[in-house]
Amino acid sequence: MATALPRPVKGAAALAGLSPDELATAVQSAAEPHIGAAGAARLRVYIASVLDEDEQVGRLSGSPFHVIEHLDSQRQQQLLIRSTAHRAVLDEPLLESAAVAEALGRSATNGREAASRLRLSGRLVGIKQANRYLYPAFQFDLDRRQVPSVVSDVNQLLDAACDPWGVASWWISANPRLGGRAPRDLIGEHEESDLLVLASAEPE
Repeated sequence: MATALPRPVKGAAALAGLSPDELATAVQSAAEPHIGAAGAARLRVYIASVLDEDEQVGRLSGSPFHVIEHLDSQRQQQLLIRSTAHRAVLDEPLLESAAVAEALGRSATNGREAASRLRLSGRLVGIKQANRYLYPAFQFDLDRRQVPSVVSDVNQLLDAACDPWGVASWWISANPRLGGRAPRDLIGEHEESDLLVLASAEPE
């Protein structure tokens, strides 16, 4: 069943009071009559993916379609590629802090602290959404209640602390050097040592 969209929000002050998710949804609603449902949905994905890291969110108080309209075709393509990659990450199983604590065999408080330390050190990919972090589930060995060493080593090699979206996308994307498999598919397999070689070969 489709999610009902809120009525368009008018005024910069009203927009400033919205959460990132609410703002992205409001923009989608406002843009849909102008660019259609599919275009508005793509616009929402992009806006939701960058609100938490973009210092110029205030500029979106104008017409987002007007902003997109003035970008050159190369920039539009870059934005679509980025938003598609972000959407793919968000479509993956993701753990909230309580689930991370359980996955690590810790209490809720200790689990959150452990996840935060691993994320800040670059050993664990944590995706910021609104006021929380979400962690791709493939990073956890639920039987051993830990993050496998190959996962933490690769995350550090790829600098997950600085580029969590890019590293998450790397893990889940089909890689021609792996015969079309995604790197995450090798975790726990006998070829998992190949992941370190593959990550080391990535351009900085």
